[in-house]
Amino acid sequence: MAIISQFEPRTGLVTLTVEGQVDGTAIKEALQSVVRDPRFRSGADILWDFRGATGQDTSGGDIQDLVSFVGSLKEKRGSGYKVALVASGDLEYGFARMYEAYSEHLPFSLMVFRDLDEAKQWIASPPLRGDVGP
Repeated sequence: MAIISQFEPRTGLVTLTVEGQVDGTAIKEALQSVVRDPRFRSGADILWDFRGATGQDTSGGDIQDLVSFVGSLKEKRGSGYKVALVASGDLEYGFARMYEAYSEHLPFSLMVFRDLDEAKQWIASPPLRGDVGP
């Protein structure tokens, strides 16, 4: 699996493109790398592009573990940001929706998409009142 990180200097948006077999350890390492990067801004929106990924070996436990890990980054990540997950395959889309359900208590707004352009439009739109988690 490869995860490529891109930082948008003007907006601070971080785009992470995942290719190949999805692995929770690699996703955690990519997130740690992002928050350590000097270009990273606390509270930056993140767009995960899983269109080139496969999640055949992922389980519900893996998703819960990832949610816990993301929660542990709260101090470095900040709050009030948006996370868009883009997955075109049915299995990967289902895992993204599971992540969405498990992460409701985290301090960001998350949406799952099948279309990259729709995800980008949502990320760029101003937050609606109550659009961001606790």
